[in-house]
Amino acid sequence: MLEATRPHIEMYRDWLEERGLAASTIDRRLSAVCGFNRFAHIDGRVASNPAQYVRRPQVHPSDGRGPDRSELGRFLFGAERCDHDHAALAVLLGTTRALRAATEIVAAAKGTGLEVRAGVRTGEVEVRPDDVVGLTVSIAKRICDLAGPGEVFLSEAVKFQLVGSEIALSERGLTP
Repeated sequence: MLEATRPHIEMYRDWLEERGLAASTIDRRLSAVCGFNRFAHIDGRVASNPAQYVRRPQVHPSDGRGPDRSELGRFLFGAERCDHDHAALAVLLGTTRALRAATEIVAAAKGTGLEVRAGVRTGEVEVRPDDVVGLTVSIAKRICDLAGPGEVFLSEAVKFQLVGSEIALSERGLTP
């Protein structure tokens, strides 16, 4: 591996593409190769990182494939600590990721016959060993209670953070 050159790594990338692997899978594998070579270069094992300028596939975080592994892990972490018959709390990093995850979960549940609703709020939370608490959690719960089955509601704070993003929202108006 220490004698690999840029053409070797490009051939590896081409081979992955020929196998029909997803762009995100190819990107992850090339990240591992690049990371290995970066450390080998730092340690003085190779003169330069041959993977540094290898073209990598375009991977768009909002390509509609659903939550990524870390988002799903955080969702399941929250779900393990809730009343399974009623709710699951998703603690995610990033407003657009939270909204995307909520939308994907609600959409996926429709196909199973489950009536899922979601409320999205941004803010600080306190993570305890057996719970996630705080004002943000309480507000997210209230927003979720306002949503109907199959709907994702969000707070004004989330709406303002989405200004300039490509996410389209529809207005439901004020709820008494």
